[in-house]
Amino acid sequence: MARSRMLLLLVLAVCLHLATSVRTQARFFLPEAKQQQHNAVVEQMEALGIAPFQTADAQATWAKLKSDSSEFDLVWSATDPPFATLEIPHQFAAKVNHLPGAQLLTSPDALHQHVDAQKKKHAKFYFDFVPGHFELPRDRAKLTNAYTEVRKKAEFEPKRSRDAHVYQRFLIRESAANSNGGQAKKAAMFVTEEDLQSKLQSSEFAGKNVVVDQYVEPLLLDNHKFRVGFYVAVTSVKPLRVYVYDHPLIQIAKAEYPTKLKVESDPAAYNFDQYIAPWDFPDLQADFHELPSATRKGTNAWHVLKRHLRKKGVDTKRLQDEVDAAIAKVILSSRGNFQAEQAKLKRARTQQGDGSPSDLSDSFFDLWKFDFEIDDKAKPWLVGVVSNPSMEAQQSVLATDEAVKKQLLHDLLNLVGVHPQARLPFEKFFRPSDPKFCSDKCVDKNRAWDTACWSCPGWFSPHVARNLFTASTEYARRGNFNLVFPSLEQELTQFLDTEFSEYDIAFDRYMRALSNGYADLPDFPVSDRAVVCVYREHCSNHGDCVNGMCSCDANYEGRTCYIPKDVEQEELHIQQEAGDTGGQDAETWKERVENLWHGADAADKSNRPGAEEEMQWSFLMTARRCDSEHINQVRFTMVATSRVMPIAFLGLLQENLSLAVVEGVTYLSVFLLMLHVHSSGKRNATMLIAALLQVMIVELVFYDTERWHGHALVMMVSDRLPLYSVLLQAQLYYIAFVAVSRLRIDPFFQPFAMGSLVVLLVFPFELLGSKFLWWTWHDTDPMLADRLMGVPCHALFYYYFFAFGFLSAHHVLRSVWLVGDYYEEEHWQSEWSYVLLMPLVSTIFAMGFLILGYHSTVHLIGIEAQVCFFVLIGFSLLLFWMADRERDAPDVQKVLEPVDAYDSDWLYSCADHAVNQMVFLHSLVLVLLVLLVDPMNIVSLGHHQPLGNCLESESFYSLVGLQHSRKKYLCVHNFDEPFNLCNYPVAQLLYEDSWYMVCGGGYNNFASFAALVLGCAVVLNLLFFQILKRPQRTRIVSFRKNML
Repeated sequence: MARSRMLLLLVLAVCLHLATSVRTQARFFLPEAKQQQHNAVVEQMEALGIAPFQTADAQATWAKLKSDSSEFDLVWSATDPPFATLEIPHQFAAKVNHLPGAQLLTSPDALHQHVDAQKKKHAKFYFDFVPGHFELPRDRAKLTNAYTEVRKKAEFEPKRSRDAHVYQRFLIRESAANSNGGQAKKAAMFVTEEDLQSKLQSSEFAGKNVVVDQYVEPLLLDNHKFRVGFYVAVTSVKPLRVYVYDHPLIQIAKAEYPTKLKVESDPAAYNFDQYIAPWDFPDLQADFHELPSATRKGTNAWHVLKRHLRKKGVDTKRLQDEVDAAIAKVILSSRGNFQAEQAKLKRARTQQGDGSPSDLSDSFFDLWKFDFEIDDKAKPWLVGVVSNPSMEAQQSVLATDEAVKKQLLHDLLNLVGVHPQARLPFEKFFRPSDPKFCSDKCVDKNRAWDTACWSCPGWFSPHVARNLFTASTEYARRGNFNLVFPSLEQELTQFLDTEFSEYDIAFDRYMRALSNGYADLPDFPVSDRAVVCVYREHCSNHGDCVNGMCSCDANYEGRTCYIPKDVEQEELHIQQEAGDTGGQDAETWKERVENLWHGADAADKSNRPGAEEEMQWSFLMTARRCDSEHINQVRFTMVATSRVMPIAFLGLLQENLSLAVVEGVTYLSVFLLMLHVHSSGKRNATMLIAALLQVMIVELVFYDTERWHGHALVMMVSDRLPLYSVLLQAQLYYIAFVAVSRLRIDPFFQPFAMGSLVVLLVFPFELLGSKFLWWTWHDTDPMLADRLMGVPCHALFYYYFFAFGFLSAHHVLRSVWLVGDYYEEEHWQSEWSYVLLMPLVSTIFAMGFLILGYHSTVHLIGIEAQVCFFVLIGFSLLLFWMADRERDAPDVQKVLEPVDAYDSDWLYSCADHAVNQMVFLHSLVLVLLVLLVDPMNIVSLGHHQPLGNCLESESFYSLVGLQHSRKKYLCVHNFDEPFNLCNYPVAQLLYEDSWYMVCGGGYNNFASFAALVLGCAVVLNLLFFQILKRPQRTRIVSFRKNML
């Protein structure tokens, strides 16, 4: 009896010991001496209730994993573990924050070699997102070949006209074994081998191991380079699970990026050892509704940056997809390496009663920071992978990211499942199957989200179900981590370097079933349900993505939340259903959009029979709400698919005030023009008509496929040519013609003066025309590549030589065709023949002069267009000045004839002449526009370069017979014009259509624009005041008199 009692007490003691030995609090272990990198992590773990584990001998070594692994749940190390010598116990349940084989990604050299191998295995196209990397002196020969390769690629790059070294730069920095903790070495830029040798001999790099990376020409954020670091967690390799945190680190270079980056430029313009936080950056501050702090994350900086980039025309959805794809491809193609390195781990010898060894596939995880730089074509480039990124809070001028880092650690630890409570008992879920339940509920294989079906026949074996249970419960704890693999699309699977295992298949099946399980639309079958979103951006930023489908905000609807709800219409519908209203037809929100833009006539047309076929519109409405702190407008945007209708005047004032003002001033100037023509006689009237015809020829023949005009109030030629543009150019011809006629210079020199004056008059219009979207140019035409402050030199040459040819033709025709110095009624046939012949003869002359003075020098000889243009203008002004110095010579006075263009003094003062007033009015308006109108608020609807296939090209010939090639369509993902597509969804743009809407961009340098326009205004007014106030006569030439 006593023996039985002793046995009972022993059993109770053992049970009590076992009960008390089951830990309910998580513990972490630091296998190395505590370092500064540990502080933020340790602080956050303790805040989450994860206690530190102290060994009995107070020794922190990796050897404790073998002896004490059952006493802690997490192993956190600031350095790479010694996997080669590490011994893992037979039963191991702790999590280690490093993945065996991760050096393949975190070592820059290993990463580059790995990506190069994948390019050969798959195709360069799929892995073309890592810049070239060279270890010196090992890769000296490869670097030499890279010099030649980049120069060939940049040889025909249009941007070379503005930056001779574009796409030819490299970075040199001190070599590092791997990128640990995020402290990258400071880099220096170079271009040539001579630059490199100079750097190698400098004190900064002399005697050190260095590496060279190809430079990424950046997409600038208000003239600042920036970098985005995405936090990536890999929690298992069986099945492989890759998560990306939704709050990346954004670093903005401290120094402003120079117009031309040179070797001696400030390195702070392209290094990020010191950087500006996004909430401290002026261009982004307005979108931060809440600054981050020590306790609150604040507004997501990545979302703010993407919103800013969308305003600049960047397709941020495509950008995010490319980032996610690059991350997934690098990791997926490395899984075989991870598994191989994990298989090499030593396991402790088995002891009697140990049972089967634990599976290590979920025992290792890793957190990396993938650093991306965005190039000038909005393509992301992976420039480095940082192991164990710093979690220390960074205090900036206005805020701190402490709460962001804390939340990142919080979500990571929850995702990994450090707390014992997070490890739910699998056995409670995987119970023996109920045949009736299986036959009734689990016939549909899409029901993989239901754990009750997993044990049914034909579903999952126990070991697969256990693994799937771990993965699915982890996914439920993901917090702000987004799962990028496995994805609902199968495109990325091809990059796995191992077979798609049964565990991968099970988890992929579960994720698809989970998405399908939320199908609640009766007309949209579960089996056919397509995933439409991953991020909020996929829901037009007006809804949240819930398991692959958009859950729209209260005031939006549609599958991607792009249709604003019409609250009034909904209320009306409810009232109609309740019988409170009659059967009157209600105006839809689409009709109201049409009425806003087109006036009442559009509404009337849309209500008549057949109007739906006559006018088909695709609408995008971006609603902005008003509150007490900021006022947002409501903008309705349209893309026409067929018939074009004129824009209402109020709509034009709202969307492009500058165009409406210039058009109105042009029509007002016609009054002044007619006053001058009336005072000067009919000979000037016929010349003006000839100038109008000349402008029409140039616009319709020479600019038909090079320039597109924004839609104005009055359009001609199938809505492609605005009336104001023709009148404006004719006015400038007339002003220059009258001014030249007032000069006392030899007729041989007059065309040079005419061309120079026309260019001087037209330049400020061209300068603001492209910026304010009065017109747009072909994006990839090599003729238009050389630009002066955005103005194609090609257009300036055409203005000069057509004006030159116009006056030359005028002198020839007047000498051989016209009779007398003034308009003669009895010779009206000759007078009007002059009107018809002038455009033809001047065009022939202009083409000849263009061949000699432009195409031959620029395209045959190879002189840069800007150099040739300034030489031409300088030479013309020299001849102008030389001819003007001869005006008082006696032999010149003897041959003076009556002036044929009288400048009226209708207001009794030379300063108030009609021509002077036109010059003053135009220049005043341009100055006011550049000072008062922000081009970022401009929207231009009309014909532009057609959208289409980015790879389709077309050939054309120049006047000298040279064949050139250009892209046939505007590539919506890659164009270099100063506008954007108004954040319109790229997938909804109509390809091979030229009628769409574009939005303006900001100034690169406002001071330069303002100075040029103001300078032109002052010079023009002073110059024409001095020329047009002269009462003297001017010389003419008459072949008829000489022949007689």
